[in-house]
Amino acid sequence: MLAWDKVCLPKGMGGLGFRDVHLFNLALLGKQVWRLLTLKGTLCYQVLSSKYFPNGNLFHPKQVDKPFYTWTSIFTVAKAFENLRLDFRRDCPRCSASAKTFVHALKDCSTTWAILTLGGLDGRLHDKDYLYYIDWLKNVIRILDRKAIEDFITTPWNSWSNRNNFVFRGKKDEAQVIWDKARTLFHDF
Repeated sequence: MLAWDKVCLPKGMGGLGFRDVHLFNLALLGKQVWRLLTLKGTLCYQVLSSKYFPNGNLFHPKQVDKPFYTWTSIFTVAKAFENLRLDFRRDCPRCSASAKTFVHALKDCSTTWAILTLGGLDGRLHDKDYLYYIDWLKNVIRILDRKAIEDFITTPWNSWSNRNNFVFRGKKDEAQVIWDKARTLFHDF
């Protein structure tokens, strides 16, 4: 018998690949909160704001007798958003470089490049600057052979996952550990 947190791990990491339904529900509710904050012309916003927050402030609704379960769920997540104090840094959290872009996070960051080097990528894929990550991926596919691409393809995902673990949980793995996870994930699929 496995614990639920182990069952929810990806297959490549020893789990069964189940979704954590509670976290998935919170993510979907968070998406609704974001939509209510940014898309004020939608029918959903108009209906919910007319009943629950006519002042336009989602975080300070009026008291209502017997609110809908949908609203109580959305408001619970909205309160969690309001209480969050995120430090939106402008530098890379892993290497402290001043540029924090998607290209930097998945290609130029020293941690990421150490992972990619362990995977066999050489300097010719690192030297050129790219505005968009997809342009770099196209170049990688053009230069590498099929086997190397197959080994490479899970590496950016594992690097991004490591970055998120560092930002949100304070946990940072070494490049070799991340590369080993990427290889294991690739060979499992």
